[in-house]
Amino acid sequence: MKQQIKWLAVVAAVASGLMAANSLEAQGITGGSSVNNVMPSNTSPDAEYRAMASASFSDVGTGLNIAATGEGAFYYVLPGGQVQSFSAADTEVVMTFTVNGSAAGWYMGSTLTLNGINGDTGTYGGYSGPGNPGNPAQITWNGSVCTETYALTGTQLSDTATGGQHIYSILYDFDPATTTSSEGPYNITLNSINLTSAVPEPTTLTFAGLGIAGFLAVRRRK
Repeated sequence: MKQQIKWLAVVAAVASGLMAANSLEAQGITGGSSVNNVMPSNTSPDAEYRAMASASFSDVGTGLNIAATGEGAFYYVLPGGQVQSFSAADTEVVMTFTVNGSAAGWYMGSTLTLNGINGDTGTYGGYSGPGNPGNPAQITWNGSVCTETYALTGTQLSDTATGGQHIYSILYDFDPATTTSSEGPYNITLNSINLTSAVPEPTTLTFAGLGIAGFLAVRRRK
């Protein structure tokens, strides 16, 4: 009986460890759960390019609202109060944006460049559209909400693993490659940009649980 209790305690500890590994919170690139505190401007050191030079930017609570016509980009330097020190466990960048209104028939590019404190630069993004069978595996759509998940690039990953990574600026580009009104006006909300750790596949956790159960079964037979 004592032996069974001992191994039940081991199972509980392992399960707890697995849950902890999967409960690491995402770390917002600007310190919050949304990027509504990002407000680009045409003044140095920020810059806006092409269509976003005349875009309308606004804080909508759930993110940065962008209304523009055609492809464009903005560059944003994080002020000191927004610069974060990220966890050494972070291995991915996850970005979400929302198309305000119907996204049917849209095929668009959403690209993010992160500039690290040590001069490392990583560019993440791609083209996709809701219901498009050719979307990259890293991009998923839920209605008008797009989520992009990318593994950190080599230098950004290695710098993050030291526990001292800081992102000091971002470059975000949006390209409505084809819409019902090609290159026409659009209204999107850039919701969040987070660094986080990769979550193990459900099958990984299942096999881990089966392995523990099998081990206990062998112990009982003995």
